[in-house]
Amino acid sequence: MAGICSWWDLPWCIGGDFNTTRFPCERVGDSLITRAMSEFDLISELQLVDLPMVGGDFTWSNGIAWSRLHRFLVSASWEALFPELSQKRMQRIVSDYFPIMLDCWSIFRGKSNFEFENMWLEDEGFIENLKG
Repeated sequence: MAGICSWWDLPWCIGGDFNTTRFPCERVGDSLITRAMSEFDLISELQLVDLPMVGGDFTWSNGIAWSRLHRFLVSASWEALFPELSQKRMQRIVSDYFPIMLDCWSIFRGKSNFEFENMWLEDEGFIENLKG
């Protein structure tokens, strides 16, 4: 992954099921640091941001155990493009997995351009409404 990221100087977003947690606190009932956790240095190696989860801490549960296995990791340049960026845990319906969504809502938001229409000048009372 690090090799691929070094080819292009572009904003990065990596998301999915990493099938491991980063920290023991991301699992309920287990405080051991596993080998998979210690090898999960992709985040610091690529200088990625692990966004906080909105809507819940865990993305998988069998009813007894709870873990955060899914996440979106973004580069600082991606985060700069979307300052309102967040990842959200969605409602679980059937599976033991909670779907997550990367919300870049600033993509759809923005300043709308004001456009003046000359026909408004023909409307009776328009000028008076502007003054008042």
